[in-house]
Amino acid sequence: MTWSAEVRFRGDVREHAIVLTFLRMGLRVHEICDLQLKDLTMSDRKGIAYILGKDDKDRELSISSELQSSLQAYLDTRNDDSAYVFVSRRSSKCTEHGIQYMKYRRFTGIKHLNCHSLGHTFGHDLL
Repeated sequence: MTWSAEVRFRGDVREHAIVLTFLRMGLRVHEICDLQLKDLTMSDRKGIAYILGKDDKDRELSISSELQSSLQAYLDTRNDDSAYVFVSRRSSKCTEHGIQYMKYRRFTGIKHLNCHSLGHTFGHDLL
C-alpha cells in the first residue's frame, strides 16, 4: 500500500484532505491553516482556491477533482460554523504545530516525512 493510501485508510477524512492539499496545491503550512471557506469555489466542473501567500502575494490555484472530492468529503463531516476550512478538536482553526505533527508519519513508516517534503513532492510532480 502506498503511503498516501495508508493515510486514506488509517487516517480520517480531515487528515486525508490536508495531505492531498499539500500534494495537489503545494501550499505552505500557514496557508493551509489560514485557508477559509470563502476562499474556496467548488462546482461540478471546477474548483478554485484563493490563497493569500507569503509576503502578501495572492494567487488563485486550481483544485483538482481528486482534491475537490476529498475536501467535500471532509466538509460534509463538519458540524461547526468556523470560517476556516480545517478545524481542530479544540479550536475553530488548525494550528501549524497541529498539522506538522499529524499521525501520517506513523502510518507511513517514513521517519522524515513532513509538510515541507510534501510541498517538494508537489513541485516534483509538477515538473
